[in-house]
Amino acid sequence: MKKNRLTVFFLVLSITVHAQYRVETDPQTGKKGYVDQIDGSVVIPFEYDEVDVGWQTSVMGYAAVGKNGLWGLYKLEGELVLPIRYEYVRAIHADLLAARAPENDTLLHFFNGKGEALFQTAGQTAEPGFNENTVQVIRPDMSRVFLDLKGQDPFQGRFVNGRWTDGKTVVCATIDNRGNLSQAGLFSWEGDTLLPPVYFNIQAHPGGRFLVQTTDYQMGMIDEQGRFLIPLGPVRLSKMGNQPQDVILALEGSPLNGKVYDPNGRLLMDSCVTDNVAFKGGIGKFANQHFYRYFTASNAAKYSTGLFHLDGRPILPMQYKEIQYASDDHPLIVHDGAAYLIMGWDGKPAYPGRFKRLEYTADPGLLYGQPENGDRGGFIHIGDPAGDRFTLQKIILLPHSGYFAVKEEGAYYLHDAAGRRVNNQGYAFLEQPERKHYTAWREKMKSGRLVAYGASAQRGDDQPWVGFDEKGKAHDFPPLQPKEEVVAMEEVVVIESPRQEEEICDFPDKPAEYPGGESERLKFMVSQLNYPALAKENAIQGMVVVKFVVEKDGSITNIQIVRDIGGGCGKEVVRIIGLMPKWKPGMKNGFPVRSWQTFPFRFKLE
Repeated sequence: MKKNRLTVFFLVLSITVHAQYRVETDPQTGKKGYVDQIDGSVVIPFEYDEVDVGWQTSVMGYAAVGKNGLWGLYKLEGELVLPIRYEYVRAIHADLLAARAPENDTLLHFFNGKGEALFQTAGQTAEPGFNENTVQVIRPDMSRVFLDLKGQDPFQGRFVNGRWTDGKTVVCATIDNRGNLSQAGLFSWEGDTLLPPVYFNIQAHPGGRFLVQTTDYQMGMIDEQGRFLIPLGPVRLSKMGNQPQDVILALEGSPLNGKVYDPNGRLLMDSCVTDNVAFKGGIGKFANQHFYRYFTASNAAKYSTGLFHLDGRPILPMQYKEIQYASDDHPLIVHDGAAYLIMGWDGKPAYPGRFKRLEYTADPGLLYGQPENGDRGGFIHIGDPAGDRFTLQKIILLPHSGYFAVKEEGAYYLHDAAGRRVNNQGYAFLEQPERKHYTAWREKMKSGRLVAYGASAQRGDDQPWVGFDEKGKAHDFPPLQPKEEVVAMEEVVVIESPRQEEEICDFPDKPAEYPGGESERLKFMVSQLNYPALAKENAIQGMVVVKFVVEKDGSITNIQIVRDIGGGCGKEVVRIIGLMPKWKPGMKNGFPVRSWQTFPFRFKLE
């Protein structure tokens, strides 16, 4: 069997899509539902025998729900869009759903996102097509065919074994002597040969560009006339975005030896390390949040990092140790090796001063931090620096509300999203509410929003506490759990229950971090990964999702496979994570906590 060449893409961003939700079971009825872990609200009601939140289905905004062995599709935070009458359901795209009924298990039905019928065709299962307007159907005889959203052949019967078309050019595959799809070629819609069918793979990209790979693992880039813009060579090429003007990354032997080309094959950068921009999550989702439109590039020798748009335009020069991003409206936070600075998108300082610590808020005009030469912190108003005062002992962002717990002279006060104090009484602590606090709030208050909880004395479920609404008003609550009584005999004896394992924090103030950051984690993964032999032999590709706990000492425990693709890929990712050095633990209220980390890993054979 021909040996496949390995390309592995590591998605360095933690999964955030629906990560706050969890499948739970009603203890009284045994039925399953889907629950928001932040405020305890029910996203999918407890009416189903099974709730299956697969990665590919959930990322499209759906979950499969089952009763008595049959399945339907539920639109998350919506309603049941496909009734429970099928043995197979799948969200192909956000507006394309597939299902197969048990009474005819060789017929696939397709629907739009409202559950309205589109077409039906012979098939067992379905996969996304070569664009959002096509679907790939696996026939009962295990052959594969592309269909458009009307169920028609996008190649109009003019080409056999078509792999891709935009109506102007076509990628086709030949058939080898075993009946398998083999080498690919490029043809015009009129049938002219632009590239003969002798290539191992031809991958289409926007703007009439194609990455081609030979059977001896050389790669190059051509235009839609078949002309080579980047000549064939022993490199691995990949387009870094999905726009016609986006750049091409070339790797030769090592991620440390990257080259960046524009879509016309002009060399923009040489001997560099590229990475995703460090996205500062945890402060909300904004309309103008496009972290995927940028990348960082570092000089491999000097380890100096700059920020670039995916079309190659420089934003910040390669002279920083760290660059952080929150949205296109927020300023950029950079570290020059000695201190943090606030930079504008024009490459110039957006605020005077240097800082030991800088943090984003949901407001693009408001940050908070601690000056380089100061021992107190404060709020930073980008447009009005003259009024800023750094007199606060501690500022803790409460991420789900955007409010702040601020320590002043030994007591905590609540500040709103604009940094203004909204309560006059100080408390021993103020923190992000947990699900149990949201539940107690709804039972007592019935309405309004709980933004923080705290107490005048010590914390604990057996202690009274206060909940704060959006106006900063404190509402008194009794203990969540009754205080355990002391057992009296001839002398006072305190009976201690076995020590419970410390809770895992879902939303630390500062997430756990691999030593050296994401670029170091990527280099470690690349150096350790071995594509499983069984997966190679069976051409298994796709996404593996794993999660694990970073302990308070930075060690890794409880490694779990959330989604596997088989062939030993999941076990390989678990093996590598088990080899990782200790992480920097997540922090909450200034203390290390146990926290979950979730990562997707994409395996791809070329």
